[in-house]
Amino acid sequence: LGFHNPAGFTWLLQVTTLFTPDPRWAAAWLGLVGLSGLYPIYRMARRNLPGFAWLIPCILYVFLPAMVFAGRAIWPQNIMPAFGAWGLMGLADALDGRHVARHRWRGALLAMCVLSYAPLVHLSGVACLGLGMSVIGWLVFAQQIPRLKAAWLILPTVLAGAAMLPSLMDWNDQRLHPPKEKPAHIAHFEALMPPPKNLSGRMADSLGGLFDSFNSRGASSGIVDNLKMFPATVASQVADVLAVILVIAGMTMAALLLMRARRQTNTGNPDLTRFAGLLMAWIFVPILLAPLFLQRVNSTYFAYILPAVLLLAGLAADGIQRSIRRWPALIQEYCPMGICSVVAALYAVYMAGCLNSLNTEKYVKGIYYIPLAEQKALVRRLAAGGVAAGRFYHLSGEWFRHPYEYLFDEMPIPTMSVSPRWAVVEDLNMRLSQTTRTRFIEQHREGIQNGVSLMEFDDESKAREFVDTFYNLPLD
Repeated sequence: LGFHNPAGFTWLLQVTTLFTPDPRWAAAWLGLVGLSGLYPIYRMARRNLPGFAWLIPCILYVFLPAMVFAGRAIWPQNIMPAFGAWGLMGLADALDGRHVARHRWRGALLAMCVLSYAPLVHLSGVACLGLGMSVIGWLVFAQQIPRLKAAWLILPTVLAGAAMLPSLMDWNDQRLHPPKEKPAHIAHFEALMPPPKNLSGRMADSLGGLFDSFNSRGASSGIVDNLKMFPATVASQVADVLAVILVIAGMTMAALLLMRARRQTNTGNPDLTRFAGLLMAWIFVPILLAPLFLQRVNSTYFAYILPAVLLLAGLAADGIQRSIRRWPALIQEYCPMGICSVVAALYAVYMAGCLNSLNTEKYVKGIYYIPLAEQKALVRRLAAGGVAAGRFYHLSGEWFRHPYEYLFDEMPIPTMSVSPRWAVVEDLNMRLSQTTRTRFIEQHREGIQNGVSLMEFDDESKAREFVDTFYNLPLD
């Protein structure tokens, strides 16, 4: 029903999967990849934001719950902020007139290497690459980068294009020769999907996605339902509001800098103006163009713009610092540090509350929050009932079945003395809005393991019949 994605994300996972298939190592490695984006953010902030204003983007990148919770998930979009940060740093160096020509060329090369690999991780990286090529093309045209050296900048894009060729061929084949018939449950699901919004509706979704990273309660999903401590329940909301105010103020300041430079009334710091223009272009070019090319806009497609958004928050802190120049020097100097301390403390209280709820509740409702220990317990229960790897169905699809298949292969499961059987499993938290299907499973399940329902059958035909009956039930 779709085409194969490029292999860049799989190549990144090979760093750990070559040694162990344990997903916890892969999650830790991807967390480090995401955290690596802190260095380019720190470097750009220190170079362009005076005083302690550089702390704002760094603190937000480290403490933002969207980064903390997403950093533990094995999902391509979650590491796109790091690619955006490294690519943005390369472009900022290439644009910075304070650097010598050799340093600017190295920045352009870094940007092209990082941004060429980004589409191989997630296709939203195509927008990163397009922006980077536009900026560097302008620098070459303006002769700020020697044209002879610019030829080397094309090489990473050519190599990335060659790596993407199998996916592009598959996409073209799917477009020219679509499947003649889809499974009944897929066709039924697509029929129930709302039609794509008009351009204005898609534009609203796209602009709304700009601030989606500051929805901390959404980022923590089912964990929020277990929060009982009063400070934790409101701390993230207060911090999110403060962060959004800083971002909006930073965007306003950047726009004023650009308008002032255009009028040539008082250019001020030209390098800061150029840096602000890069941040605004990095954010708003994809935000405004995406609705023109996509029928359905998803905020995760803009994950790579987060570093630019956070740097604009730092620009706002710099503006606050400048506006209180007549205040005592101590207050003026440490005002950004005070803002950082408040935001970091609020986010820390919220995440401490989340961890405490995990410690007390032991289980979190939600499709992505079945703890590894509970998955292992379910596999042991299946094995004890005579169910082996490859002999069970997950009603939510192959994606949710694969983790259990992996555990069958990796766990030391004793030889089963019972006759081979088949099973069907499902997490009812994924069916909360489907009462008919939920009721059907509750009527037939033989057991439940922390929210995951279990149905066992003597042979495959009976299990397959149950699955077909389930999929033919109405999606209410």
